[in-house]
Amino acid sequence: MSIASIILSSGLFGIVWWTGRSFVGAVFEGPVARDLGVLAVLLAGVLVASGVGVFQDLVTAGLVGHRLGFFAALDLAWRTLRGRIIGLWGHRAIRSTGAAAALGAASLAAIQVGMRSPSDAAWAQLLLEASLVASTCLRASWLGVACEALSERAALSATFRSGLRDEESSSKNPPAAAPR
Repeated sequence: MSIASIILSSGLFGIVWWTGRSFVGAVFEGPVARDLGVLAVLLAGVLVASGVGVFQDLVTAGLVGHRLGFFAALDLAWRTLRGRIIGLWGHRAIRSTGAAAALGAASLAAIQVGMRSPSDAAWAQLLLEASLVASTCLRASWLGVACEALSERAALSATFRSGLRDEESSSKNPPAAAPR
């Protein structure tokens, strides 16, 4: 992630967290209700912050995958995100969760294998490297989904714009009236 997207996602998370905590404190009574409210606020903050990551990945896919300029990539990413935010967020969440699970499982397995002998150290290293490869493949898969979503939106926009141009040209040059 770029520094700008980290700052933006942190800022949005902070806004959701502070306003949500204030709301929960004012509305809910009782420790259980407040704890559940705070948990819901935390989940909302994480969803908002990860939405920034989805948007940043779409902009990156527009810049690199479609060779657009910065503002054109921002525009296309925004139009794509508006139309498919839940689906795109779900694709990214599934792949990110899989990558985190692979890294976590490999780390725990490497701890269990230990470093008692050179062969144990080699097995632990192999487990960790395999989890990094799996995480990289999942990230590449997500970026492929982002590029495909941008391509679909760009094709839809191009089709729409060509339809508008056809309508404009036909309205400027109306067909000649048939002789009577």
